[in-house]
Formats: sequence, C-alpha cells, structure tokens
Amino acid sequence: MNLFPITRNFAAFLVGMLLSSLAHAAFTQVISFGDSLSDTGNVFAATSGANPPAPYFNGRFSDGPVWNEILANSLGLSAPTPSLTGGTNYAWGGARTNSAPSVPATATQVSDYLTAVSTADPGALYTIWTGGNDIQDVAGGAATTGDLVADAQNVATLVNDLKTAGAQSILVMNVPNIGLAPISASNPAGGTALSNLFNSTLAASLAGISGVELVDVFTVSNDIDANPAAFGLTNVTDQCIGTGADCSTYLFWDALHPTTAGHALIADAALQQAMSLMAVPLPAALPLFIAGLFGMGIFGRKRVQYVPG
Repeated sequence: MNLFPITRNFAAFLVGMLLSSLAHAAFTQVISFGDSLSDTGNVFAATSGANPPAPYFNGRFSDGPVWNEILANSLGLSAPTPSLTGGTNYAWGGARTNSAPSVPATATQVSDYLTAVSTADPGALYTIWTGGNDIQDVAGGAATTGDLVADAQNVATLVNDLKTAGAQSILVMNVPNIGLAPISASNPAGGTALSNLFNSTLAASLAGISGVELVDVFTVSNDIDANPAAFGLTNVTDQCIGTGADCSTYLFWDALHPTTAGHALIADAALQQAMSLMAVPLPAALPLFIAGLFGMGIFGRKRVQYVPG
C-alpha cells in the first residue's frame, strides 16, 4: 500500500516549484572590492565626512549612487555599505590594485575580507573594479607599463583567491576608455593606449577561469561617446561638477568619475553579466525524476496546448 500517494496535481506542483526555484535562483548579497568607482563611503568614514566633500553625494565619488548600489537594487538586494561600518563594500577611493600609499589596495581588501570570514559566501555576487589609479600612476610617471601589466595580472590572482575560499560568482570590470575622460584631455591617445594595455592583459589573465564574467566597460564607454543621445546624455566630454548644469545629462561628474547617470549605464551592462552568472544548470537527476513520474502514470497523455499570455 502506498502510504503517500502522489496525485497528478501535486506532482505537477512539485516539479513546477522545483523548476521555478532553479529559474529564479538569486544571489544572497553583493560584496565589492576596488577603488573610488565602487566606494560607497569607506574614505568618507575614515575622514569623518571630510572626503569627498560636498557637492559629492554622501561619500560617493559622484553626484548620486554608484554602479554597484544600482546593480544590487536591480537584483533585489541591499546595496553594499562600507566595510568600515560593518558592510560588504571593501572598495576605497584612491586604491591601486597591488599597493596604495594611504588606503588599502584591492589586494589588501580581498585579503581583509577572507581573513574576516574564513569561508567566502558561495551565494554572493562578488565585484572587482580596479586599475584606474594604476593607469594614472603610469600616465604621471610614478609607475611603468610593466607595473601596469603586473597589476592587471594580479586581478586573476585575487579572483582565484576568492574562488579557493568558496566564491562562485564574480564580476570583474575592465577599465573604461580613460582617454575619453576630461582628465586625459591633454593626451587622449595615451589614456586610451594604457586602458587597452590593462584590459588586454586582464582579459588574457582571466581566460578559462569558471564562474567569472568580465564586464566590458571599455566598450560601453566607447559606445556612449559615439552616440550620447542613444543613452539619454548630451555631454560626454566635460565634467559637470561646479557648472550648475543638469548633471543627469552628463557622463562625467568630475575629471575622472562618472555621474550617477553614467554609473546607471554601467550597472545595466553589469546586470546582463550578473544574470549569466545567476543561471543555474538543471541537476542531472531531474530529467530522470520527471521521466519516472510519467512512467508512474502521474501525468496523463492529454495534449496540452501552450497559449502565450
């Protein structure tokens, strides 16, 4: 005697719930590492609110929320708050990839996180965006292109450190075309060349590492520059801070950092890559389970017509 008879409706419900939960698998939290492009208040907290000063927005190096906050919101998650105040955003404005004069480098940020948790949250979405300050060091003569190549290669080391500790889903951002930013106005070709060097090295270093998506911010920045109106912008060459203009139509807040409108465009690109990481393959046993239900006669032979709607 079957003490637990499985009805057709219950079996359909069971399979439906299983498929639904797989299709809607989500991240548990967002954990970020990097520089001022991702910092949501570590420098601000460390300087008791002195840096960045108004009219910068609440400790962001922009005029509003930055990309990883916007991304988290799009994923239905809480925005990553500064690690100095107990949050999961370890990014610091001014951080270099491997070393920094006064703030934790990206490598140090990852080490600090892993020391604090021992085992990385396998359900979290990790983000790494670094390299912009390393490029500025080379442009200013404080570092060499050889240093820049080593910095880009080290990002793969950080990714592998996270994966070894249990991380499964990592977004790595490449650097935008810094030659397009106001800070490179005197030498746009040089900024573009250094961005390309970092990005090509980064892509080669990450090749073959599973669970990693490389977000091509370089191409996004080029696309925006080529057709600003398609992205709702009118000015992609000048900084907006101090002009009194409507910054929602500008790409750059200051000489290097995007406006929150620019950050939203970057977050859109990152969201597409995050969705790729979110995809969960069906367990190998699931087709056998469903076939078994058919074999038991749980599902009838009645033809069901799919009706869109």
